[in-house]
Amino acid sequence: MDKSALIALSTPLDEANFFTKLLNYMDEDGLPYFKVLHIGLICAECLKKQSVAEQLKCPHERHRLPQWKNGFRQDRVQHITTRFDSAERSKRENSGTPENNYSAFFPKECVDELFSREKNVSEKYIVNTSPNLIIVAIDPNCGGISETAIMSGFLTYEQTNATVFTTVILGMDAERTLKPIRQEEMFCQHITQLQRLYPSVKIIIVPENQSGYFHEYVADWCGGFRGVQVLHENGRERAGIQKTAETTKKYVTVLSDAFNQKAIKFHKNWFTFTEPINLSKQISTDKKSEYCLRLMLDNLKGELSRFTIIDDKKLTGKINGYTDDRVISLMMLVYWGRAIFNDTPGNPYHKLIPREAQELIYLQGKGTLQKIAKSFGF
Repeated sequence: MDKSALIALSTPLDEANFFTKLLNYMDEDGLPYFKVLHIGLICAECLKKQSVAEQLKCPHERHRLPQWKNGFRQDRVQHITTRFDSAERSKRENSGTPENNYSAFFPKECVDELFSREKNVSEKYIVNTSPNLIIVAIDPNCGGISETAIMSGFLTYEQTNATVFTTVILGMDAERTLKPIRQEEMFCQHITQLQRLYPSVKIIIVPENQSGYFHEYVADWCGGFRGVQVLHENGRERAGIQKTAETTKKYVTVLSDAFNQKAIKFHKNWFTFTEPINLSKQISTDKKSEYCLRLMLDNLKGELSRFTIIDDKKLTGKINGYTDDRVISLMMLVYWGRAIFNDTPGNPYHKLIPREAQELIYLQGKGTLQKIAKSFGF
């Protein structure tokens, strides 16, 4: 096999497609897994244009056309595909370049900038601040291709282009499991790690409560930890929060604002316990950890890039068989973090913050904490 070659012909699909991702796949050492030769008809500069239709007008790679297909024929085929199908389809079929067939909701330039480094997130999105209150958002598996996703983090006050609360991610786990025993293992492993790293910091758990008895399980699991409390939305007896179409719109708006404000960052020591099933046992502990972190980031970026609006009303990332649970848990973390830290009088969640943490945040903001009540209806 060492002297064999495989030639496969296929139309490149969207950027999150399995085969498209293989083209940019990196091994445990951060090196390309495959030797890839990309021959397309759109140059790097023209790919930067916002409109796909404008990208297709690129004249700089015409020399790559095969001898049997001249420019006139190429233009005719491209015109027909664009006219009777879509510019995105034409870009894939006629120019040999991957392109999404949906419009991503979150600003692509912000998502790309956050994940601009190959092995980790961009250096300027890494912080080493100690948390004052940790929030853990959990989006449970509802069946099918869904995953149970856990996202933990905290808020810190930053003065950038605007006065904002920055959400700092501490940990991220996701697994396709419906078994309460495995979900409990995931939960306990994540909380144990947080308390090992930050032993004296209070933890607020924010589980989605529409998936059977999951929220009740979470409340029971919290009993095994000190300093861990479950949030009850609007003081209801039922633990956790209810996710509806309306609340999802609010989540998406707040997360989109956070991206535009550059207010999503990662802690220097952020972690994950999620490992792919086929991970080689031969990998050293350090390389395995780095590989799993990079894979988790890749999956999160994919979910953010696919999140879109379907039929002008439904916000989802579950398209073409993909999941969006990491994005949902990130939305919950950002939204409920800001809801808790919002110091507007009458906010029922602000009392969850320990007094010493409130004083620290007040000093960080010099008494001018951002008022974001309109986003939460207080």
